[in-house]
Amino acid sequence: MYETMSIRELEKKKASEKAKTERETEIKDNIEMGKYLDQKENEKNNFFESRRRIPNDKTKKLLEDCLIKIENNTKNELNKIRMIELENIRREKQEDEMRKSKYRQDQKNMKEFYDMQVESKRRNIEYEKNLDNNQARIWKEDIIRSTDQAKEENEKVFMFANFLDKIYEFI
Repeated sequence: MYETMSIRELEKKKASEKAKTERETEIKDNIEMGKYLDQKENEKNNFFESRRRIPNDKTKKLLEDCLIKIENNTKNELNKIRMIELENIRREKQEDEMRKSKYRQDQKNMKEFYDMQVESKRRNIEYEKNLDNNQARIWKEDIIRSTDQAKEENEKVFMFANFLDKIYEFI
């Protein structure tokens, strides 16, 4: 039982360390993604600052198209990040449920094992009680038989003594 508890503790510790490292990598990834998005935003701003001076309609149209593409790319990347985060949260919840389910199953198995031991002990006690009762009954019957035999022998001895008395009287 103590080994089982220490194994569970080790498994819990490993699981918490794994979750911690996953969270740390997610944080690092989010920081890198933030830096990347900031860099893209700065590039976009610099690009538009340099192009702002050009009053050409064609250039304006290109700039607007680029801006729309950059905004769409940014939205898509943010949506991907959200989806990844939601998937990680869902996975963590699922792992927690699996751990809880395993813990409940272990508790149930332990209870069944202890119940089985208690039932076995109860049956052994009942069996020993029956043995004791049978032994007491046998001893009681032996005592009754021995007293009956003793009475019969006493009667035979008494009858033989009476018979001898009669013979002596006759002689």
